[in-house]
Amino acid sequence: MRVFLFLVCGLFLFGACTDVQRNAQLREVAHLQKQLGTAADFKNLASTDSLQALQFRANEATLRIKQYMRQDTIALRSAQQLDSFKRLSRTFKPLFKQYSQLMTGIKEEKRVLKNLQKDIENGQGDRDQYTSYIAFERTKVGQIKELKQEYLRVKTQVFNDYAVLYPPIALFAQQLLEKAQPRP
Repeated sequence: MRVFLFLVCGLFLFGACTDVQRNAQLREVAHLQKQLGTAADFKNLASTDSLQALQFRANEATLRIKQYMRQDTIALRSAQQLDSFKRLSRTFKPLFKQYSQLMTGIKEEKRVLKNLQKDIENGQGDRDQYTSYIAFERTKVGQIKELKQEYLRVKTQVFNDYAVLYPPIALFAQQLLEKAQPRP
């Protein structure tokens, strides 16, 4: 009888420890899912439509300058602005690519975390490896967060540079267009 009572108590303790560990693992997975981002974070990331508008206006100004500029020489300051603007225009495509990769990574990681959560809840797979799986996913979430911060930093820099460089370039392009049009 004592052996039976001891065995029942041991099984109860083992089950309670497993349940505590499972709950801790599920909390960790939920925390990682939360770290991946909220809807507000995605709204902040997803303003690529405004980035596309900037790219369109930049291409339009650059095309006007190419079409209507007939001068052999140009003021040094204007040349430097044009050069900076061209370099800025070349950053749009890598920025779109970085955004696409970031969104793909976030979607993939959300899927992986959801599967890991289901495995832990149902006790499927190698239970002894859950902790190492969670540590691996924690590292991946950290990398995604760093990529997201870098993307936002670069995007902010592009918007700021554009705000400084575009107005004089657009004015210059408009002046060239007006000079090129025949007067009645």
